[in-house]
Amino acid sequence: MKILKSHRAVFVGIILSGAQLLTVSTAVAQSAQIIHIPSFVEVQVGDTFQISTQMQVSNEPISVADVHMVFDVQYLEVLQVTPAQMPLLNYHVPPVFDNLSGKIDMAAFQFGNDPMNGDYELVNITFRALAETPVTHISHPVNTFPTSLLAYAGENKLDNVAPLSVSIVSETIVSVDNLGDGGVNMAVWPNPAVTEAIISLTTAEFGRVNLAVYDLGGKLVEEIFEGEVFAGVERQFRIDVARLANGLYKCSLMRDGHAVSRSLVVGK
Repeated sequence: MKILKSHRAVFVGIILSGAQLLTVSTAVAQSAQIIHIPSFVEVQVGDTFQISTQMQVSNEPISVADVHMVFDVQYLEVLQVTPAQMPLLNYHVPPVFDNLSGKIDMAAFQFGNDPMNGDYELVNITFRALAETPVTHISHPVNTFPTSLLAYAGENKLDNVAPLSVSIVSETIVSVDNLGDGGVNMAVWPNPAVTEAIISLTTAEFGRVNLAVYDLGGKLVEEIFEGEVFAGVERQFRIDVARLANGLYKCSLMRDGHAVSRSLVVGK
């Protein structure tokens, strides 16, 4: 589905007005962000899932909301975009998408100057997962035009755009005869990792496991997963390592009293 011709002229006007808002003031007061609920999704190939894109505002008026997202068409397909049911928003450009170029766009405004405080839904998006990948991102370009913005009276209030990451896994059943190390196959990549790492896990038997990350002193850094896994079915788990200090960590899996560990190197 491509942008309708009847919206193109309006869309260009909104984009240009957004660009003017960015250049009106050099002293920009930034106190709002764009978030995605959820911010991380793990799905299987062929699954559909929905995310909500919202603006998070801290006691500030917002008169213009331009949202521009890009995604990798190799891994994701947009099935539907739905405007939020917010009576205060007027959509100059109703949410539109293009599965050929991998883009989602919308532009909205509201009248008045009353401060806003809280989370406000902008658009709901339904995706389909097309191919397996450890992680793919739906992002907001920051160095190319057009860019996302939340603005009022010529000032861009947008302080941050939270990332949206999707891990797409295959439900392929692997031969349990090939699983060594106590019937567990576990790998960590990329390694070293800078922003995030993926743990791939397959067990030979159904059972309950605990997966956690520890530092070299044995101190628990983060519990990744505790629950049941099925025999021969690969599971993948994402670790946000951007907040961790550089160094060596241990990813440890406990299953029926048996421990399997893999090293994780964090290097920025």
